[in-house]
Amino acid sequence: MDVLIVDDNEDAAQVLADAARMVGAGTVDTVTSGEDAIGKAILLDYDIITLDIRMPGVSGLDALSVIRGLRPHAVLAII
Repeated sequence: MDVLIVDDNEDAAQVLADAARMVGAGTVDTVTSGEDAIGKAILLDYDIITLDIRMPGVSGLDALSVIRGLRPHAVLAII
């Protein structure tokens, strides 16, 4: 299971990343912007992507619609 965590709060992203690793996730990546999330989703095939709703620039909701088109099988969670 490969996970992408998207949150502009780096501490919150790290907590989620640690939790994902504790439950056996394979690759766990974190990014701090919606733009970076879209870029990662283009390059890598994640199974689970968590998205912060409120981020400067491209919000989690904006990124969600783009990523859904790129990775329709991925589980996307808005946090």
